[in-house]
Amino acid sequence: MKFLQLLTRVFSWALLGTACLYSVAFCSGASAWSMDDNTYSKADLLAHYRAHQPQISSLLAYYDSLVPHSQHIEIEFEEGSITRLGYGASGINYKHYSIGMHTRATLDSVVRSFGWRPEQVRKLAEKLKQAGCISIRNGEPAQIGFQRSGMSRYSYHVFSCSLSDSLRKEYQGVWLYRFVYDKVALEKGGGITQMNRFLGRR
Repeated sequence: MKFLQLLTRVFSWALLGTACLYSVAFCSGASAWSMDDNTYSKADLLAHYRAHQPQISSLLAYYDSLVPHSQHIEIEFEEGSITRLGYGASGINYKHYSIGMHTRATLDSVVRSFGWRPEQVRKLAEKLKQAGCISIRNGEPAQIGFQRSGMSRYSYHVFSCSLSDSLRKEYQGVWLYRFVYDKVALEKGGGITQMNRFLGRR
């Protein structure tokens, strides 16, 4: 009986230790992602997109020139420094890196493995700044992160051509998307526990 009680206590301590380690790692990663505590409406994102459309188009063209067609790469900056990376061959075996979970040297090493020169990374960071955005991912659609607020991220999904009626209906059936134009959708993605929808009407 005493042996079973001792075994139960050891098991409980092990679970508690694992939970504590996970909490520390999660909070460290989350803190790197939280840019501000502001909230943004659909009107805010729409106004920003309209005001920065030339810069966003220039950003997309430059990023397409950097990323190999066989790769999907997502990169996020804060104050000119890389804070998050994700990459994989067409989304397969996707790998994630972020400040708080990995060192800055690790992130820099991953970027060098893409064949990107430091001046190219600086130019990319500058183009994101000019567009008033924080992240970009290539693909169809391309995804441009506008801002983070807590564990949420506000993004633009930019398509290369107008959507067919069937694909438009498919996207409109997913509540986290709201269309702006025929090639752009707005998204508010929540954290690990939930995905949040925009409030109000378009």
